[in-house]
Amino acid sequence: MNADQFLALLWLRWRLTCNRLRRHGTVNFAVSVAFLLLGLGCAVAGAVAGFAGGLLGLSRASPHATLLVWDGLSAAFLFFWMVGLVTQIQKSEIIDLRHLLHLPISLREAFLLNYGSSLFALSAIFFLPAMLGLALGHALGAGPRLLLLFPLVLSFFFMVTAWTYCLQGWLAAIMENPRRRRTVAMVVTMAFVLLAQLPNLANMAHGGHSRTRAVSVATQTQAAVNAPAPACGTFERLHPWIPLLWLPHGARALAQGKAGPAVWGALGMFALGAWGLARAYRTTLRHYRGDGDTRASSAPVVAAVRSDPGRTLLVERTLPMIPDDVAAMALANLRSLLRAPEVKMTLGANTVIILLFGSMAVLRLHTVFPVVARPFAACAAAGITFLGLAQLMSNLFGFDRSGFRALVLLPTPRRNILLGKNLSLAPLACGVFAVCLALVTVLTGLGPAHLLLAAFAFGSLFLIYSALGNVASVLVPFRIPAGSLRAHRVKGATALLAMLTNLLFTLAGSVIFVPPLLGWLCETTGWLPGMSVSLAGATLLTAVAALGYWFTLEPVGRLLQARERKILEVVTQEIE
Repeated sequence: MNADQFLALLWLRWRLTCNRLRRHGTVNFAVSVAFLLLGLGCAVAGAVAGFAGGLLGLSRASPHATLLVWDGLSAAFLFFWMVGLVTQIQKSEIIDLRHLLHLPISLREAFLLNYGSSLFALSAIFFLPAMLGLALGHALGAGPRLLLLFPLVLSFFFMVTAWTYCLQGWLAAIMENPRRRRTVAMVVTMAFVLLAQLPNLANMAHGGHSRTRAVSVATQTQAAVNAPAPACGTFERLHPWIPLLWLPHGARALAQGKAGPAVWGALGMFALGAWGLARAYRTTLRHYRGDGDTRASSAPVVAAVRSDPGRTLLVERTLPMIPDDVAAMALANLRSLLRAPEVKMTLGANTVIILLFGSMAVLRLHTVFPVVARPFAACAAAGITFLGLAQLMSNLFGFDRSGFRALVLLPTPRRNILLGKNLSLAPLACGVFAVCLALVTVLTGLGPAHLLLAAFAFGSLFLIYSALGNVASVLVPFRIPAGSLRAHRVKGATALLAMLTNLLFTLAGSVIFVPPLLGWLCETTGWLPGMSVSLAGATLLTAVAALGYWFTLEPVGRLLQARERKILEVVTQEIE
């Protein structure tokens, strides 16, 4: 690849980026420019702060403090780098190599161009100048031998980015199948969330056990100052054996006057980075040449045949006391939701968050939960259920994408379409609610009356959210791309209306706490039994929510019929 070809590729990518930003609207263009300026400002601020910290602080610190500082910086960079990897896991490369296979251009140079473009991330833009500034300040304050920190920092970044790019290429080959692509994205995201929370859980468990010992704060502080913890000593001994810790290990050695660990660490990380980049190139080249997995091509093509002809499929079933068209819509949409990895990601993230916070509460809770607060906890279990479901309920047609054309052509009354959509979400909501209620019951000791109150709160909240979600889905639709939960090509006005919708959902959901509040007031004044008042209020609220939902179906259905073409344009537009 000569200079003209390289500049042509850069110009082409620049024009594509500008055209995409221009189509997104003025507001999105202004936000993109603001983020770019913010990134440049963060880079300059990080470099200045790192230089000042190295010159005024780290140059006078002990080798152990130097190790801790570089450990913290390395851990922070790895965390934010992995966050960026998870959020951009489905992002396409700057140059698609498939478009270059017929051109007289070396794929090696195009591959290196793609790798170079992957370095422009917010985490790298902030942490690399900060680390280089810290190294420069430390060298000016402590002596020229600290200049060896520069190759250490650069080789560390090269090793991390090279193996990250190798991982991205491997995932791209796996995710060639669209359904498998979305599943892999979901699994990687959930694994990262769990991995990020493991230290927090371990700390919570350790803190829960440590509180059982009656040791004063002063004694603990003095002991921590006088003697290092055994765990810290073990962690320090691991530095020479873990490549990701060679940067802090080399920095401490340089602070001690030893240059060998820094030199060997820089060479080792550079060699590992070169190995990762070479492996990424071979994987990418093998993928685009079709030399990878050949099992699909060698397997005989067999037509899909139902294994059990007498078996009734889910979409062929009927629901008792439900019209056939409503039941068909509900079952078909339920099957679509169960097969969509983005919906699994929503429900899985909701469940994982509930379990994580519940585990933390179990580790920290050492007192009996107040009886007066149990009705509120029962209603809170119903409210937590809809943290992840609100996005599905407020955008019923955004996940249909091109399938919305089939809904437009159906002769079914539009109120039945809305009813079927809402019924399809009921099994998912009930499953998440069962997990929340079981966890809250373990934590607070709910009784049968509290469980009944939670059931009424869940029913009323589901009906309220369904009614509001129907209106929001018709008035503020936006497309959710397959395998993602982030909306694309959303105008500023639509994004603002979506935020107001979420705020309205939150305010409307708070109404489920009115019955336990009335029960608490009656119990406090001695007028009536508090639990009886709470149950009566929850029953009345559920009845009112059911009537309100039923009477809004018909007018919202007519509104849906009037706005079908507009919704069709929004949810079926293609995403670059």
